[in-house]
Amino acid sequence: MHDTKAAMHDTRRVGERAPILAVGLLSGASLGFELLLLRWFAILYWHHFAHMIISMALLGFGVAGSILTVSQNVLLRRYNVAFRTTACAFALSTPLVVIAVGRIGFNPLQLVWEPGQGGRLALMFLVSAIPFIFSGFGIGLTMRRFPGRIAVLYRADLAGAAAGALATPVLLMIAAPQVVLRLLAAPALAAAWSASRHSGRRFRERIPWAPLMVVAVTLLWPAAMLRPVMSPYKDLPQTLRIPGMVPVAEQVSPAGIAIALKAGQVPFRQAPGLSMLSPAEPPDQIALFIDGHGAGAIADTSPSDAARDMAYLDWTTAALPYVLAPVQPRVLVLGAGGGTDEWHAYRADAVAIDAVEASGALLRVVDDVGAGYPVGVRRIEMEPRTFLAATRSEHDVIQISLFGTVAPYADAAQAMRENYLYTVEGIRLMLRRMSDQGILAITLPIDIPPRAPVKLLATWLAAAEHEGVGDVADRVAAIRSWNSVTMLIGRQALTAAQVEAIRGFCRERAFDAVWYPGMQAETANRVNVLDRPYFHEAARALLEGDRESYLRHYPFHVRPATDDQPYFGRFFRWRGFPEWWAGRAAGTAPFLEWSYLLAWMLVAAALLLAAPLVGLPLRPLMRKAASGGNGRGRNMARGTYFSALGLAFLFLEIVFIQKFILFLGHPVVSMAVVVPAFLIFAGMGSGWSETFQHRLERYAARHWCPRPVMTAVLCMAIIAGVYAVTLPVLFEVAAGWPMAPRIIVSIGLIGILAIWMGIPFPLGLKRLGENNPAWIPLAWGINGMASVVSAVGAGLLAMHAGFRMVTLAAILFYLVAARLEKRL
Repeated sequence: MHDTKAAMHDTRRVGERAPILAVGLLSGASLGFELLLLRWFAILYWHHFAHMIISMALLGFGVAGSILTVSQNVLLRRYNVAFRTTACAFALSTPLVVIAVGRIGFNPLQLVWEPGQGGRLALMFLVSAIPFIFSGFGIGLTMRRFPGRIAVLYRADLAGAAAGALATPVLLMIAAPQVVLRLLAAPALAAAWSASRHSGRRFRERIPWAPLMVVAVTLLWPAAMLRPVMSPYKDLPQTLRIPGMVPVAEQVSPAGIAIALKAGQVPFRQAPGLSMLSPAEPPDQIALFIDGHGAGAIADTSPSDAARDMAYLDWTTAALPYVLAPVQPRVLVLGAGGGTDEWHAYRADAVAIDAVEASGALLRVVDDVGAGYPVGVRRIEMEPRTFLAATRSEHDVIQISLFGTVAPYADAAQAMRENYLYTVEGIRLMLRRMSDQGILAITLPIDIPPRAPVKLLATWLAAAEHEGVGDVADRVAAIRSWNSVTMLIGRQALTAAQVEAIRGFCRERAFDAVWYPGMQAETANRVNVLDRPYFHEAARALLEGDRESYLRHYPFHVRPATDDQPYFGRFFRWRGFPEWWAGRAAGTAPFLEWSYLLAWMLVAAALLLAAPLVGLPLRPLMRKAASGGNGRGRNMARGTYFSALGLAFLFLEIVFIQKFILFLGHPVVSMAVVVPAFLIFAGMGSGWSETFQHRLERYAARHWCPRPVMTAVLCMAIIAGVYAVTLPVLFEVAAGWPMAPRIIVSIGLIGILAIWMGIPFPLGLKRLGENNPAWIPLAWGINGMASVVSAVGAGLLAMHAGFRMVTLAAILFYLVAARLEKRL
């Protein structure tokens, strides 16, 4: 206790001030590195690691809090050295971490049958948390050193993080990830220098840190070592194994790295759904990739030869809607890719072709290659769902196919991927954008047992019912080849002539009919024969049978996806787990939602790592009862308070990141707006918290009112409830606004909520500083440990119960914390 008092007295030395700028710089570097890791892991593996990245960062903060708890008295006496050391260690560790994670050898495809992959996942989790241990250590130590300035320091922490969240996406627009990695070391090392400036020492005593900055940023890490090492199982590395494949164009953006490959020896050709009877063959093509995933292909042909070279398209299942559409249709292609679907429309003499593509980098690659789109196509760089909400134009054909970039692939990597285009609300927008004679057509890959086509049809039916469409069975048709299925729904019931055209189309091209009005069961599964007519049986059950019973008893989760649960690729059901687990021996398990298994393994890894690294060092202090007979209960209340805050804050932040994707049009834009807005306004709430508390206490002296934290939580609950009702309407009405007004509105909406979210944590720390300052690092660690689990847990809870339930859970956690405020 004497050491603690001496340390607190030492903070009042002449010349020493709280290093507010240093905390902001270190926090900005930390969150910038966190966002960079999101891109890094998307390149190395898949995007599903987003929640893991957040958990890794919070694990680091939790471990830092635990270390501070047991070593604070020693470190407080040498605060300046400790802070500078941790800031420099953060800068030096970030390159080491990215080098290490690319060489650990983790392969998510082998999780099911190779037990060692679980250990590699945990190792990757732990290694990636190391920089955040250093940054959390420096920030937490500063708050412990200056307990009287906690609100100001917490505000600087959030403001710095907001700056890092804003700067990193901008840097990724103009530089490769390995370059941005070097740049992020600079603010951390600047934080070390800034902390030295506050120590009261003369400038010449701070010079040795400057060479370290230069060496760390410019000399130690060659670019070749820092370049992301992509998983060899992704499409791009596999394609590069073909002899003679060479890159011909590349574009970088925060949303992905787009690359075009051209074959030098073995021709590259992609033609999903092509009939075996086709008299024409595809031309040579240029393959397209985004972050290593296939993104279609560009026809390597000249305008004069295109009419001949693209004739093969008439022999694919995706040509069916143009057989049924009006003459000279107006066409909307969602997921433009390399332009193949646009050639479909061009060959059908379309009078207008709108091609919507979310990836600007991909569009620039197509321009760089100098081939791809036919003349007269209007290209629109926008998320397809956002475009559908913004436009009021009607189209005769709305097309999504495997040639584009937004087809809902039913592979094992998509279970945790949010997709707002294939929700009931997304399909309803497509139906509204169809003309009176319009047709919506979507082509998917064949999956056995059927999952994606069944779920898509169920979603179509739910959307059509919401739109008041009549007998849907008379408006739906579907055909399949050996590797793809094309499904379409018409605005009007299909006519007898159209039904006959479907039958003739299948007969001439050796396709199987799956469904058309009046189809007999015995005509299904006649050409490309499967064990049984899976697809026709599913269509008949959904369109003419007991749909609810079929969905309830189907071995996979094929209920319609919604905006509240936008996981179109989630098919896993726990009752099928024994059969799924047994599939390890046959080698089929990796093809059935390994990413869902990965999510649960991430939760297990978070718990297994957080318990010993964060929990065990805290046990001695948790066991030590405070003075009085209620010590153990008070310690439990404190632990619960900061755990609940850790769970609640991140739950709400993740919900808003997801919801504002619909309004802002892209996950990267949503992240770049929502995260800084939350941090800035929560920081404002932190800075205002003491004033708010004093004013509320003065009012409470004359009138009854809830305690400060409870008041803030009640305001949050009211705002969240209003948003649940009003935001969907606002997003649809304002979808057509320019981006700048949408960003301003988004920031304002987030700020109204976030400013209240910034109040409970600093008030809790302030109360600890008054009653038991030694608990401050402990509170930091407990908060971080709870947040480790909440980052992954929020995604799983949303998948099973929806984002509304995640919001409700967050409010309940806040209410629990508010009830415990007076026991801190």
